[in-house]
Amino acid sequence: MTVLSLQNISKAVGNSTPVPAFDLTVARGECTAIQCHAEVGQMLIRLILGLLPLSSGTVLLNGSVLDMNDKQVLKNIGVCFQNDGLYERLTAKQYVKFWSDLYDVSPSIPALLQKVGLADKTDVRISMLTLSEQRRLLLARCIVQDPTLIIMEDPEQNLNIESCLIFRSVVAKLIEEGKAVLITTSSLEQAISLTNNVYRLTESGLKQIETADEEPAERNSAKERQDAQHTLPDNPNVGGEQTLSHEEAVAAVQPEPSEDQPAAADHSAATVAQPNNPDDHAGEAEVPSEPDSKQTIQTPLETLRPMKMEKIPAKINDKIILFDPLEINFIESNEGVSQLHVRKEVFPCTLTLNELEEKLKAFGFFRCHRSYIVNLQRVREVITWTRNSFSLVLDDELKSSIPLSKGKFDELKYILGI
Repeated sequence: MTVLSLQNISKAVGNSTPVPAFDLTVARGECTAIQCHAEVGQMLIRLILGLLPLSSGTVLLNGSVLDMNDKQVLKNIGVCFQNDGLYERLTAKQYVKFWSDLYDVSPSIPALLQKVGLADKTDVRISMLTLSEQRRLLLARCIVQDPTLIIMEDPEQNLNIESCLIFRSVVAKLIEEGKAVLITTSSLEQAISLTNNVYRLTESGLKQIETADEEPAERNSAKERQDAQHTLPDNPNVGGEQTLSHEEAVAAVQPEPSEDQPAAADHSAATVAQPNNPDDHAGEAEVPSEPDSKQTIQTPLETLRPMKMEKIPAKINDKIILFDPLEINFIESNEGVSQLHVRKEVFPCTLTLNELEEKLKAFGFFRCHRSYIVNLQRVREVITWTRNSFSLVLDDELKSSIPLSKGKFDELKYILGI
């Protein structure tokens, strides 16, 4: 059942249109995330709530035009802005009690504080709570009236890992209870790791991001390729010396006889008498005598494994920069363009994500998600948010966090040997 319906809504400001016209529905038991600039996300929420006038379109809640002057509508919507204020003189318990009285509801305050991880902070003043704890208290206020629709702005921005785990646990529980959740975020990684219903909102419109895992057949094929790469050849002579019998060596260099020329004639024609005068062939390379049984033929390894330099190109204006693969922390696909994340900077690459995956496999890179390739040597932590949600935290300057899809989790464990 559809809870929130946005029909052709848009917002124009002067000569720009920060929120272009789009349609979107959010159903019960569903979490939808919209990745956009922080200012656009805040504006979108205010447009939905009627705090800013729409340039066009309609917002429906449970099939009716949303009217924030209706008390019942207020009860059905829980909103949490990133920079919502708090009454810092109150304790956590007093703050939740204040909002439950405003909504004329009687929730179990201890249970609610337990849900957001503040059971031991019940009687602590808000001014004494950490920033992450204050944000969790705002989450408790957002759901105090048991709304059917929850809207949140960048809920994980500047949160510590513990608070992120608690937040995701609360969201998972809300979805199980059949609530509709709409989240705006400036981080694509957060959006992808939160839900499969991910959209990107830009000036060109609203576009859904493909987050589904690869088909099982594709994953099995990738696993077989990994097995093949880790399996040693049965022949111990591969890559070294190859021992052939005299007859096999001759056959290897002897041309095939034509249909109208007997093989025996070829053999006799190929037999050359040794010269009696060695001076006639002075300076010529000596032909070693053939052993009676076997002849050892050495193939230079250089001819089998030519040295190959791999550089990854990035184009900036009219300049092309070549990066050593190990300089790259991870690669992200953004609007169909591969973005190289090197130190604290981002560079567009001319290669596709599939091409980069093939080129970088040998350097320890792994396709952790449909839209991401990560340098495994930079991975510091693997975080399990929920049963189906995972992230990789890197040891770069930004402590970058990138999504790990459920279908890739077992493959990564196999590669790492865990």
